[in-house]
Amino acid sequence: MPRTEDRTGGRTGTADRPTRVVVGYDGSSSADEALAAGIEQARETGAPLHVLSAVETPDRAPASETAYRRASVEAVTRALDRAAAVLGENRVTSLVEPGSPSAVLLARTEPQDLLVVGSHGHRPVARMLLGSTSTAVAAHARCPVLVVRGPRMRSRGPVVVGVDGSPASAVAVACAARLAEREGATLRAVMALSPVTDALGFVSGPEDPEITRAQALLSEAVARVPLEHPGLHLEQVLTQTHPVEALLRHSRGARLVVVGTRGLGGIEAMLLGSVSREVLHHASCPVLVVRGATTSGDAGGSPTVLAATA
Repeated sequence: MPRTEDRTGGRTGTADRPTRVVVGYDGSSSADEALAAGIEQARETGAPLHVLSAVETPDRAPASETAYRRASVEAVTRALDRAAAVLGENRVTSLVEPGSPSAVLLARTEPQDLLVVGSHGHRPVARMLLGSTSTAVAAHARCPVLVVRGPRMRSRGPVVVGVDGSPASAVAVACAARLAEREGATLRAVMALSPVTDALGFVSGPEDPEITRAQALLSEAVARVPLEHPGLHLEQVLTQTHPVEALLRHSRGARLVVVGTRGLGGIEAMLLGSVSREVLHHASCPVLVVRGATTSGDAGGSPTVLAATA
């Protein structure tokens, strides 16, 4: 039987080490990819691994609940065996709980956890992966959410972070910088600006006041990075295009894209909403969604940072 949940593991979450790595698991191939990434995150950070699965049965088929739960338990047991082979049995736990996937994931994660999900799932074991569930989880989870795409995360390439000058963007930049420094990667800060044209309809050059203002905003958004991470290679990219196109283009060859959960509507918002939903669905690399500033004005505590080389 799967080992039961330990919500603390006797650890206190810190900025560079999650309290737990939680994997949303449904037995699909995409969930297996998320599990592999979760195992590597736990191995790299020393955090315990928790495998979480939801059993959601059709309203008109209550008799199926036992069969669905049995299938989920069997899938989670296989996942735990796989994780224990790498981490040891004392560092892996699980929970199979009835309810909708998003409700279970949101209720069973804590602010200093790292939640890992895949890019798509299947039924009858409840879908824990990208779609309406993962979009809702990425938007509302109290912890960072890593959406894994493909069998392995790249061990090379930059860490790309979407920037729009908002407080949430600042949290994303800080998180991405710590991650890039730890992994020896370049940090690439990307800001998208709607194409600026002159009176004749030609795209304006860098001397245009609006472009100059945007470049100043980008520079200000990353100004603390060289001070706090003097050895980190930083690239600033201001592009005149839609933010989805910008982030998707820079996701090719990147090891990770980092976005926040709240942003602005002026210079194209790079944070969760229509832009980040498209990035989550179509990026060529994993996407890390971090919580932005709270309504009280703080950043919700130090964001968890993960290892990028799963």
